[in-house]
This record gives sequence, structure tokens and C-alpha cells, in this order.
Amino acid sequence: MKHILTVVLTLLSFSFIQASEYGYPIKKPLFATIIGTPPKLTYKVKDAPVKVYCVESLSKFKLPEIMWDVKGARFSAATHDKKAPLIFIVAGTGANYDNSTMKFLQNAFYQNGFHVICINSPITRNFTATCSTSAIPGITPYDAKDLYRLMKRAYKEVKGDIAVSDFYLLGYSLGGLESAFISKLDETEKAFNFKKVLLINTPVNIYQSIRLLDSYLPLNVKPNEDILSIMMDKLAIYFAKRGEVGFGPNFLLEVNKLSPVTPSEAKRLIGATFQLFLAETVFVSDILNDKKLIVKKKLTISDPLLPYFKDSLLWDFEHYVNYFVLPYWKLNNPNKTKADLIYAASLRALKEYLKNSDKIAIVHNIDDIILSPEDLKFLKETFKGRAKFYPRGGHCGNIEYKTNAEYMINYFK
Repeated sequence: MKHILTVVLTLLSFSFIQASEYGYPIKKPLFATIIGTPPKLTYKVKDAPVKVYCVESLSKFKLPEIMWDVKGARFSAATHDKKAPLIFIVAGTGANYDNSTMKFLQNAFYQNGFHVICINSPITRNFTATCSTSAIPGITPYDAKDLYRLMKRAYKEVKGDIAVSDFYLLGYSLGGLESAFISKLDETEKAFNFKKVLLINTPVNIYQSIRLLDSYLPLNVKPNEDILSIMMDKLAIYFAKRGEVGFGPNFLLEVNKLSPVTPSEAKRLIGATFQLFLAETVFVSDILNDKKLIVKKKLTISDPLLPYFKDSLLWDFEHYVNYFVLPYWKLNNPNKTKADLIYAASLRALKEYLKNSDKIAIVHNIDDIILSPEDLKFLKETFKGRAKFYPRGGHCGNIEYKTNAEYMINYFK
């Protein structure tokens, strides 16, 4: 009887949706990750009146002339002319404030009465160059401080034009992990005193998750294949049929219809996409820190950049950590190991804070490709009564699904 009671209480601690009751249609997590939500099933939004801001760089680095187009730190805001709660949204790996998921979230929350400020991921060119203290993103607590500084600067920019009732915070994927650290930092600095925080499809061990994505490419690429060419095969068929390549919500669905993507190809596409995100960060970090691991001379505005970018594509996350992140970490932590770094950058480093903070909740998918059984167990133990688990959706594939979007909005309401 005692055992049965324990099981019942444990089940009541979480919110699971049974697979048969959940209408998101894509059952294979790799495909859900790539395709997302079919347009007919998305939560319907209208375009919000968005203003894009470019403020003075918050970093110490003087940008070289080849980065002439990086004018300053960028973010976007959609605001009402009446008093309303303000929600900050932190993007996932490689995403800027204006990527499709960020636009969807901004529109959804704006039309439900929120002021919305969208913040770039640290793993982006603009953030690395203008907001990162080190120009070596990848240490979650350090990145959180840089994000928090940008958020304060962004609020300062709009403060005179809006009235705010409460502050909220939402992050998805890597942005969810960073949001947990931002929330902890805000407990001390109290710039916002966030009333509620929601983490969406958050990695528990970011190092483990990204190493998995790294493995998707080498394990499924023939030796003579170039990373960029991997993404061309399916697109060529699409172009031949349609006469154009029009990126949008139907794009990957259409590609898949014309030339079905195999599981192996799905892994390659996910791995190649992450490699492109990482390459941009590696390239910028190498230049600004004068590492000379990729760029061995001072580049001028007339120098072709493609050869250097191709060299950057050869760097996986393991090498980036070993040659960029770990040496920087050891400057302030000389007696710490790589294992210490991995732990410090993970959600496990905040376990006690997360267990005891009623204002923080998490939404995840049981089949998320970056979630291990140990990670799932950790989330269940840590977010008792504050966790929502969907049976499918892959990694962030169901964010725009009507059921998911309504849950996110209602959580903050």
C-alpha cells in the first residue's frame, strides 16, 4: 500500500499528456525537430508592431573593419500603449531575435496583452561581437550575466515609453537553460524581480546535448562530402520542381513531400545546421580574441571570407570547448577541470535553487532528441508540480502547436 501511494503521489507531481490525447501529428522526433508544426495546426497569430533596436556595443572589443555591418547590440520590442506585463524571450542556439520561432512567440504574447522583448542567443555573430564579455560564449553562468546586462539595457531603451505591471522570462532550448541562470542572478541583482519564468525544451547537460548534435554529422557523412553540400541535395529537387526556394512554414514539409528525408538524412540536416551556427561563433571568437587558430592575419574589407568560414566549419563543439572555452574558464578557475566546467554550465548546478523556486516551471517533450533518461529523471525530481511533459514533439518541434502555445500563454496569465 505504501508503495502504491508513493507511485500515485509521484504521478500527481507532474503533468503528463497521454499520447492518445495529444494531437501533435509527427511521431518521429527527428522529423518533428526539423519540420516543426504543420501550418494548419499552429496557434494563429497576427504580426505585432515590432521595433528593432541597435544600441551601442556592450563588449570591450573594437570590431575589425571586416565586421563593418555589426553596428551594435540588437534586439526587438513589441509594446502596448497601456500598462501590461513585460516578458523577455531568450532565443535558442544560433537564433537571433527575428528568427521564425522568436517572431511567433513575440506575436503570440503581444496579441495576448504582453509587452515583449526578444533577445539573441549568445551563439550568434551579433551577440558574440557586441554583448559577450569574452567573445567566447559557452559558459552558461557567464553568458547569463551578459544576457542580463543586455536585458537591462533593452529595458532602459523602452522604459520611458511603456508602463509595466510585472516582469516575466521565457527561454527555449539553450535560451531556456540560460533563463534558469538569469533567474538565479536576478534574485541577487533584482533588476526585474521576475514573477514567473518558463523553460521550454531546456537541455540539462548542454555539453552532452551538443556533443550528440556533433555526432549527427560525422556519423552520417561520407568522407568526400562537404558540409555545405549535404544540405543541397534535397533543395535541388525542390528547386527543380518549384523554380524557387521560398523559406517559410511550409518549406520543409514541401521538401519532404517531394523527396522524403530519411532518418540518416534528418540527422545530417540537424547536425549540419548546428555546425553552421557554431562556425559563425568560432570565426568571430577567433578574430576578436586574436587566437590565430583560423584567421592568421589581419583581414581587410577586401579579403574573401569564404575560405575562413569553411575552415570554421571543420570545428565541432568538442574542439571549440577545448581550444576556446576551457582555456578561458581556467583563467578564473585555475584548479578546476573540464568536468567542473561541464557541471557548472549545466542545469544540475542549479538543482537546489530550481527545486525550491515556485516561480520557475518547465515544459518538455518525452521524445526530445537532446534529453537522456537521466535528464528526464532529473527534471521530474527537480520540478515537482511545475513540469509539463508532452509525449512527442522532438526538440522544439511543437512550440507553435496550438495546445502548447495556449499552455505557455495561460501559464503567464
